Amino acid sequence: MVKRKRKVKKDEKLYLYLLLFFSLTLILALIIYISWLKLELPIAFFPQVSTAGFKEVSISLDVEEDRGIVKFYSDCYELRMIVDRSQAISIARGQNNIRYFRPLTHDLADDILKNYGIKILMVKITELKNNTYFARLILRQGNKVLSLDSRPSDALALATRTDYLVPVYVKEGLFEKYGTKTC
Repeated sequence: MVKRKRKVKKDEKLYLYLLLFFSLTLILALIIYISWLKLELPIAFFPQVSTAGFKEVSISLDVEEDRGIVKFYSDCYELRMIVDRSQAISIARGQNNIRYFRPLTHDLADDILKNYGIKILMVKITELKNNTYFARLILRQGNKVLSLDSRPSDALALATRTDYLVPVYVKEGLFEKYGTKTC
């Protein structure tokens, strides 16, 4: 038995073209709507936020006459970082939610971040070179994630000013090489 091709009528062709047109229009409208919503991608999409090789820490702060001491605690280790007294005071003000009637530098930076919808995701203390600690301040604005070089004291002073808890991570090797075992 031989099958013959059925001829497509003029009305059916018009119907198929209209169906294709409306399907493409709907798809385009959905793409525009989704981009308009500015849906945020999950954090896992951004390699900058990986915490592999880092330990989350708790922090305490001592302010002395001429300096500040930031203490990082994780598991059975303590790591100390000496900072300028003014930086230690700024971190303490952030921790205690103390604001002057005029904004100080870290308050101003916090206001700028908030006004541009930028969220601090985390602080990472990455290395120690020549008795100087280095840190990365991980920020997010929509679907953009930035990893900025920062002094750890500045990153901590900003992180303490947020309305939410910002995790702080320290490279594991720093605890092993420069930390003190506490238990």
